[in-house]
Amino acid sequence: NVERRDLGHTDVPIDPAHAAGLDCAKRLLRRMEFDAVYCSDLQRCRQTLAFVRPDLAAQFDSRLRELCFGDWEGGTYEQLAGNEAFRHWLDRWEELAPPNGESGADFRRRVWAFAADMETAWSREAEAPPRSVLVVAHGGSIRMLVSRYVAGLSPWEPQINHGGIVRLRLRQMCGESGAQRWASLSLDDMTAT
Repeated sequence: NVERRDLGHTDVPIDPAHAAGLDCAKRLLRRMEFDAVYCSDLQRCRQTLAFVRPDLAAQFDSRLRELCFGDWEGGTYEQLAGNEAFRHWLDRWEELAPPNGESGADFRRRVWAFAADMETAWSREAEAPPRSVLVVAHGGSIRMLVSRYVAGLSPWEPQINHGGIVRLRLRQMCGESGAQRWASLSLDDMTAT
């Protein structure tokens, strides 16, 4: 959004100024085939998917929503910077929650539960697990998904631009405990210029 408001779970339509910036994503995704499509249930993601690939049917999932900013939703950093509780939360976002919002740890659990369910579904499809999956979501939830698969990557590290496409190439690997887990072989920003 142009004003850089913390929208979180607020269900607003896509900002028209950003809709125009989806042309690159539309062009790149037009040529791609997907075995499964998942999308946040909020209308800004639904509208994004409808713009870039109106031909795709998605499974809508509320676990792909952005972090819930609670009472701070709709505010900007500039508006909230004078709030001592907000400044304290910025330093300890993983353990603290905004008033009536969710902590970073709760956010991670929610998004990673989506990922775990997706992985379980892949494991059940032993003959032919999905080879190409499209996830249309918010910057924070995409960063949280990326941090699940890229070892040592903080959820704040990958830069996710509006309308950007991040491609993860995943492979099932044997973890330290001997259990199988999905991990990233590569991470690419397909819309980087």
